[in-house]
Amino acid sequence: MPNVKRSYKLQEFVAHSSNVNCLRIGRKSSGVLVTGGDDKKVNMWAIGKPNAILSLAGHQSPVDCVAFDNSEEVVAAGATSGTVKLWDLEEAKGAVLPFGWDAVLALLQWAVGACGRGDVGSRRGRARPKAHPASR
Repeated sequence: MPNVKRSYKLQEFVAHSSNVNCLRIGRKSSGVLVTGGDDKKVNMWAIGKPNAILSLAGHQSPVDCVAFDNSEEVVAAGATSGTVKLWDLEEAKGAVLPFGWDAVLALLQWAVGACGRGDVGSRRGRARPKAHPASR
């Protein structure tokens, strides 16, 4: 007989006012996660808590991908418009990167220690988000 694992729902909560498009769990603490949705918001959660601890509004189109930097002080969020916004989680402020893509962004990943044009300085080092456009 195969070894079958059972899973159980621990908690259910409303994350966004419409579809949730992406979710990323923090690596550093594993106690936080960030979501992006069709409501054009990025929400941050403490795992095990039913309400968002931070809600970031300011995207002009739905958020399709999110990524923490290594310090978990900044979140990069990519929207269907092709824009990437960097969110400072301590100050709850966002800044749009000075470039965009003509395709839908499906994945964001931080390249630690990267240098060159478009770098973003964090308090504990430098990182540059890499975007991978997805075709429709």
